[in-house]
Amino acid sequence: MSNAELASDILRDQSAMESLRFNFDSTNQRIADLIMPSSSLFLSRDVVQGQRKDQFQFDSTGALALSRFSAAVESILTPRTQRWHTLQTRYDALNKLNSVKRYCEAVTDVLFRARYSPRAGFTYATGEGYMSLGAFGNSCIFLDDDVGKDLRYRSLFVGDIWGGVDHAGRIDRVHRKFTLTARQAMTKPEWKGKLPESIVKAAEKNPEKEFDFIHCVKNNRDYDPSRIDRRGMQYASYYLACEGREIIEEGGYRTMPYLFSRFMTAPRETYGRGPASMVLNTLNGINEKQKTMLRAGQRAVDPPLMTVDDDALEVFNMKSNAINRGWLNDQGQPNVVPFQSGTNLAIGLEMVQDDRGVINDAFFVTLFQILMEQPQMTATEALLRAEEKGQLLGPSVGRQQSELLDPMVERELDILSRVPGLLPEMPPELREAGGFLSIKYTSPLDRLQRSGEGAATLRWLESAVPLEQLEPGLLKRTADLSAMLKGLADIQGVPADYMLDDDQSAEIGEEQAAQMQAQQLLAAAPVAGKAALDITKAQQLAAATPSAVGLL
Repeated sequence: MSNAELASDILRDQSAMESLRFNFDSTNQRIADLIMPSSSLFLSRDVVQGQRKDQFQFDSTGALALSRFSAAVESILTPRTQRWHTLQTRYDALNKLNSVKRYCEAVTDVLFRARYSPRAGFTYATGEGYMSLGAFGNSCIFLDDDVGKDLRYRSLFVGDIWGGVDHAGRIDRVHRKFTLTARQAMTKPEWKGKLPESIVKAAEKNPEKEFDFIHCVKNNRDYDPSRIDRRGMQYASYYLACEGREIIEEGGYRTMPYLFSRFMTAPRETYGRGPASMVLNTLNGINEKQKTMLRAGQRAVDPPLMTVDDDALEVFNMKSNAINRGWLNDQGQPNVVPFQSGTNLAIGLEMVQDDRGVINDAFFVTLFQILMEQPQMTATEALLRAEEKGQLLGPSVGRQQSELLDPMVERELDILSRVPGLLPEMPPELREAGGFLSIKYTSPLDRLQRSGEGAATLRWLESAVPLEQLEPGLLKRTADLSAMLKGLADIQGVPADYMLDDDQSAEIGEEQAAQMQAQQLLAAAPVAGKAALDITKAQQLAAATPSAVGLL
């Protein structure tokens, strides 16, 4: 296919994608106006830098709830202070080998160091992504490397991203439409000598003139895994200059660089819907109510004045401590009175509070306050609350593990594996099995979902203690208390460094058994010594006493 035909195909697909997403853009534009004004760019690509965009926002409940939603999702899914995943193989037998364990731990260490390095930008990219997820139901992070050195994460505005799905509903095609000035386009070394003549001329005469470009990443039709050039890449990459309709760069990726995730999807729809979409009517309503309450409150504090004369207020002084002479009638009644509208602000405040509760519920704000508001709960009650939270969050937030984090780790491993010596050498057992690694999530979300196990364990122990008092030793014969304690530590998030591994536990157990045996021997020594002395005395007495047979 020629470059001209390829450019026409990309532009045709872009036009079809924009038409398909128009209704989503209209909805997202309204959501952005209400709770995320800085992203009000779904229906227009014109940007006036520094322009105020909060003129339609009269209530901040949605904006505050969105911020808390983003922080909460990060805290349970990708907390920066914890290891929220490990690596393992697909085979239990391999996972038990020490060489494979050490390799997986070493690779995990490399991933977290690269991911949280200062230049990577992982933390703010995912934070912005979670904000976009809560507001618009979609998020997109571009993951690339800095010339084979560092991972680079960049959160992209979802209004500039269009996606397509495969037969299984997974994103396999992404278009990103972006704008560069002529000067910026000329600074890209990959595009040198390939830009349309109109952009080259603009760089000389009007370097800040803006032009649109499209980056298209899709499945490579000519994919050949035996090749090492761009045809050996699973995904083809094309940069198109909309000015002149010319392909200015071709390449490929072994893994999808655009990490596109969705909060939840409706049947037969490509794009996601977020918490804001579910309560958009409430967001609209509370915004209008707050606008009305502001007007009503202003009238109540500074009401209009009513007089008997059209020109009366021209000489009426409204300043503090002012004296207005002659404005009382013969009966001492004022000729100017404030207008009483009869507005009931209490009802309006009650309606606003009801709407705030609905919005906070949609963004899980009230759900995350459960444990904080009742610190007096017992350990079992806290685990039951945590289990309930995990069950409610699992279907929606847990989807990010499959659509965001799984592809991200795969992409990270692909990038880091291209740097010689960065990853440890793979053990031969794992190489013979294909070298495939899978992710085991250990985030707070996964612990929340396992809280039921911890609650059941504690309840069982509470009911077993009275039986242990009736029959000492019953617990030791019935339960593996060591494994139970380690399981509770894992569920409650005790750091792994605080716990002993199996070999250390076995060694300490042997030492304790030896010490107990020695103590038992020492405790039994006086008794054994006394018994031996008694036996010796008895033998001596028997030897000194003539036998009955001898007497006869």
